[in-house]
Amino acid sequence: MQPETLTRQTLWGMGLSRYQATALTQSLQPIGKQNNAWVYDLPSVLAAAREYLSRRIQPKTRELVLALIEQLQTMLGNLLPLVSGGNDSAIRKAAIRLTQAMAKTDATQAKLKARAQRIQREQALCP
Repeated sequence: MQPETLTRQTLWGMGLSRYQATALTQSLQPIGKQNNAWVYDLPSVLAAAREYLSRRIQPKTRELVLALIEQLQTMLGNLLPLVSGGNDSAIRKAAIRLTQAMAKTDATQAKLKARAQRIQREQALCP
């Protein structure tokens, strides 16, 4: 399965019940089938989740759907646009953007790890 697609089983894994996953995807048009599961487009599922919040739902369900929306937005933010056509300059530009994004992520992760270690040392020194 490509990262820009989801199945109901994926939604179950993200915390929704079978009923909630079915209710969320009921109005969506599947884009394909993977084994015995229908596959849905990530932006469509995200839009359906936002629309689902406008219904009268229980507070716990609202929390689950809000958490799902946050996860889906994170997944959507990690996607790079697909380069259409086969021209080499477009592929090169996409590769450069990907490399820059990976370098930025690695630098941020290194800073966060260093900060976490510093906090752990400080906590160890304070009784």
